[in-house]
Amino acid sequence: MPHRPRHRLLSRGVAPGLGAIVAFVVSFALTPSVAAVSQVGVSAAAPIVGTIDYRNVGYPSGIPSLLAGGCSIGSASLSATAADVAVETHNSLATFPFVGTVSLSVPLNDTVCTNIGFELASVSNATLSGVGPNGSTISCGPFSGYFDRVGTQVLMDVQAPSCTIDGDATGRVVLVLTGEWAPTGSTSAGINSPIGTATLAATLALESVS
Repeated sequence: MPHRPRHRLLSRGVAPGLGAIVAFVVSFALTPSVAAVSQVGVSAAAPIVGTIDYRNVGYPSGIPSLLAGGCSIGSASLSATAADVAVETHNSLATFPFVGTVSLSVPLNDTVCTNIGFELASVSNATLSGVGPNGSTISCGPFSGYFDRVGTQVLMDVQAPSCTIDGDATGRVVLVLTGEWAPTGSTSAGINSPIGTATLAATLALESVS
């Protein structure tokens, strides 16, 4: 079932144009790995950009080219950064306890046929972290879920037991990326040479879930 957010998203900046998303959303019932002393609701939304490394996925150094056909399986990784992220909390004295840059690290396990037109990868042990200019900190994870791509359109939907913001545990959170994928590690944009890397320009949404 689709997630039903407890709190509204706070938009920070203008997200890039995205287009239609053809994918599905997977929900997970995760048990918090830490005992939260105080449950703090959290929400944030921001543009995020990153790179996906496919050089350990199959053919022989990435996703097969369009002309080569076929598909690959293997391990890929997404590294992304979002600047000027304002995390809004609820049931806390500080309305915006974290404002700053966050980094997202996502291992992708491409176990289904991955090619230039389609990708379905499982996600585990993904993390989000950041340190604000005023010394505030955020740490979320480990996230588990799915990364889906149809053509250039991407949806990643993952959940984690908790975020910790300046020592306050939030309880369970969902992180969703929606955005645009483009091959970069290819001399022909994937037409006749394998795709070793790709860029992702997306919107990040982080939200508490009940």
